[in-house]
Amino acid sequence: MSKKTPVLHLFEQPIYPRVLYVCDGYDIDFIKEKFGVESGNLDLPQLSECRTITAFVIGDSDDGGITFAKSDRSRCIIVVLVHKNLVDLGVCAHEATHVSDKLWRQLSENNPGCEANAYFVEWVTKCIWEVKTGKKINK
Repeated sequence: MSKKTPVLHLFEQPIYPRVLYVCDGYDIDFIKEKFGVESGNLDLPQLSECRTITAFVIGDSDDGGITFAKSDRSRCIIVVLVHKNLVDLGVCAHEATHVSDKLWRQLSENNPGCEANAYFVEWVTKCIWEVKTGKKINK
């Protein structure tokens, strides 16, 4: 696997106190540098493990995730597209569901309601698909 510099895409929405990053490419040092993550808190797959991983989600939550604090102290959840060429619409929806689960856990929301969850998953899916395809989607 050739190493390329990952590209971060920022997506903001006005409803929830989190931003979404979709990272095209994967490099542990890049993630540490951009988000100020201390290595002791880092539980990310090594590049050698990524041959079988298409994409994954990282973020702060009760499930052992990481609190990402950029210099502006914003809170975020990150979707990492390890192999963008292998990402399909199903992978986008799958990862969007993980993002949604992390968001609700972070907000201590046990029952967000079907519509609220569905709209959020739709928005995240579109964000991931936009990075995958390079085409702007009306969100």
